[in-house]
Amino acid sequence: MLYPSISKLMCANFSTDSNGEKTRLTHKTIRLSDFESKKMFDAVIRLPDPYQSKSKLEKHLSLSYLTAMQSMPTDPDLPETPMADQGDISNKSTFVSEGLLTGLSQALGDVVCYEDERGGTYLHNVAPAKEEVGKLSSGGSKRKLKLHTELSFFQSRPDFLSLICVKKDHDSVAETTFVDVEQAVQLLSKSTIQLLQSKRFIHRTPDSFHKAHNGEIWSSPTPVLFSRNGQYFANLSFVFSKALDSEAETALALFEEALDAREQSVKLTPGDFLVIDNHKALHSRRPFIPKFDGQDRWLQRVFILSALKNNPDVSENYFRNIITKGILDTGKAGV
Repeated sequence: MLYPSISKLMCANFSTDSNGEKTRLTHKTIRLSDFESKKMFDAVIRLPDPYQSKSKLEKHLSLSYLTAMQSMPTDPDLPETPMADQGDISNKSTFVSEGLLTGLSQALGDVVCYEDERGGTYLHNVAPAKEEVGKLSSGGSKRKLKLHTELSFFQSRPDFLSLICVKKDHDSVAETTFVDVEQAVQLLSKSTIQLLQSKRFIHRTPDSFHKAHNGEIWSSPTPVLFSRNGQYFANLSFVFSKALDSEAETALALFEEALDAREQSVKLTPGDFLVIDNHKALHSRRPFIPKFDGQDRWLQRVFILSALKNNPDVSENYFRNIITKGILDTGKAGV
């Protein structure tokens, strides 16, 4: 393989202090089981040109808010599409998609998981779920998933997310959509941009975190738009974020209109690999109709933190041996 894969991963957990006011995000190192490690080292995966060298791959992945690679190797035989959020897919006989997803993602940083989301599963199976058909969630399918960045509630949110398509939907209509924040901001007035950069918005934890914490938690007021060195970045979900006053609500609606106007889409097919910059872009998914016959659309996803990539405690073979602490997003959001 191009990248030796990981036998340890970062796992993040958050907890509230004694007075219930400050919530901290704690990273800890976990060791993967032999079975999980086998997914990464499975077989020899030969990448198509122009991704053969490490330097070419890293440059290719870091150039834009979104990178798409097609014609990646695929698993020769596949089991039925797993249930949404099912972590253990031990009935797969080969693990080409897992090896590609985690191996390629390491060109951008460390693959991480969040302990209170999906039981700390580091590789997420994204597939339709019967009980979530009409929900605005990764397991939904009937409704368009609204534009969002991942885990907007956290300051230590992922820098990138990677997706690989294992199976396409039956009717080949499902589309992954994305939009460049910079392009959307060009459509906004100066006053609207200033409002979006003010601390007049809050974010709540995703539904997947509620079970571990007996309900939702909201952040302190924070901006949803940031700028650095003349470039704009965003952090929001049109499902999990809300404005605190009418002016901010109007600005948020105008931002959504601008994002919708610049939205693009792609229909992922098996072997397609997609990397999205979680600060420079928002993404979503358009509706499709699942049949729940074991052959429905199946994507796999991982989250990546780039800040750990050059840490001196990371060995040359990319084993992860770092324990760090961060603060949950309490109005200090940024990139």
